Amino acid sequence: MDINVAVVVVVALMAAFGMPMIVVALVLHYKTRKDRLVHETILSLAEKGVPIPPELIVTPQAPPVRVRVRSDLKTGILVLAAGAGISLYFFESNTQAVSLGFIPMLIGLGYIVAWKIEKPPKSGV
Repeated sequence: MDINVAVVVVVALMAAFGMPMIVVALVLHYKTRKDRLVHETILSLAEKGVPIPPELIVTPQAPPVRVRVRSDLKTGILVLAAGAGISLYFFESNTQAVSLGFIPMLIGLGYIVAWKIEKPPKSGV
């Protein structure tokens, strides 16, 4: 293996695995720095006898999380299409693995059947 290829491989691996860690470290550093500044501000206000604003102590509430309703029809169609794509790829490449696409296709059909026989939730509870 040439030394230039080895250097490229090492740099690529460090970039691929190091960048996410650097991003996480920067975010954590920013949050820690922000918290430290808030604590120092509260401490200096308390030392001076000035009332501490509640916004510094109480953290703002996160917005409510929207709950998505899972649709078996959508999941079934996506998995069925993925299986058909896999089968078509192997068919076009003249390999014997065409049947590998049938597994996700049958799973997709199962989701569609489950969607069809599932009773809709009652409204007006």
